[in-house]
Amino acid sequence: MILEHNYYYFKKAIPISTCKKILKAGRKKIIEKASVLNVGLDLKKRNCKVAWIEDKWIYDILNPFIHTANKKAGWNFDWDWNETSQFTIYEKGHYYGWHTDQGA
Repeated sequence: MILEHNYYYFKKAIPISTCKKILKAGRKKIIEKASVLNVGLDLKKRNCKVAWIEDKWIYDILNPFIHTANKKAGWNFDWDWNETSQFTIYEKGHYYGWHTDQGA
């Protein structure tokens, strides 16, 4: 699929106090070394830690941004549910390089 815009972002859209609340919630979750789908742990492609967040209040914050980006970027995807949100922790030296589902 060729898209005119591969991503869409918002500047200063979420108040700092809310960001701190999200960070606190994410750090309370089970944190594990991140893997690449269908490949597993591959430190050449990705070196960071992740946790998974399913808190409704976070989706209530994020979903309006997802809807807006979907429309304004011109994607117009038929979207009606969320996967679990990924909370990623990067420490010094950590990175997330380009990869596909197949690990290419």
